[in-house]
Amino acid sequence: VYSGSTSEGYRTYCSIHSNCAHQTSRFEKDVKEYIEALGFEIDENNCTVFDTSTNRDRREIDIIVPSLNIGIECNGSFYHKASEKTITYHKDKRVDAQLQQNIRLYSLWDDSWSNRQDVCKHHIKEWLKLNPSLDITSVEVKPIDQNIFMGFLDTNAMYVPPTLPSNEFYGMFSDTILIAVVSVVRSENRNALTHFTCLINYHIDQQRVIE
Repeated sequence: VYSGSTSEGYRTYCSIHSNCAHQTSRFEKDVKEYIEALGFEIDENNCTVFDTSTNRDRREIDIIVPSLNIGIECNGSFYHKASEKTITYHKDKRVDAQLQQNIRLYSLWDDSWSNRQDVCKHHIKEWLKLNPSLDITSVEVKPIDQNIFMGFLDTNAMYVPPTLPSNEFYGMFSDTILIAVVSVVRSENRNALTHFTCLINYHIDQQRVIE
């Protein structure tokens, strides 16, 4: 892949298809530079990932980290809004990347990068397996108020949903420090964990939380 700047931003070209150009935003370029600064080699704007028989519109993955087999999509809120994409576009792309190339695909959004960049960087480091693990063997789990739950999300989550289907909220405390929150839906037919967020710049194994 090679690139050049234009008056509108940055344009990158697929090394396989010389006619396959991609307009790269400042947001996407910043994310790429951040990942490279963390010591990872990346493959940019790869349109050869998907089976050509199912990729007639030349879908591409913005960033691939080959050493971990993960991909990161840098989605612009304008070009990826519901009216511009089919309702299953992002889900189909994640599934196809996993099934066809065993690439686990994650998404970042430009408005989150603009408004919550520290949280976005936490998630990038989480995907790259760089965040130090927190020991949860001695934590205390206890119910918390929904306002405390939402306040924790506001500081530590990349996206804060306007509404939650949950009816129970729990906090994980190390001494007196709230290190993670969990929301749960309980009903006669269903018990499900609906949301989990931990303190930024740390990692907690979600499977251990479920257990």
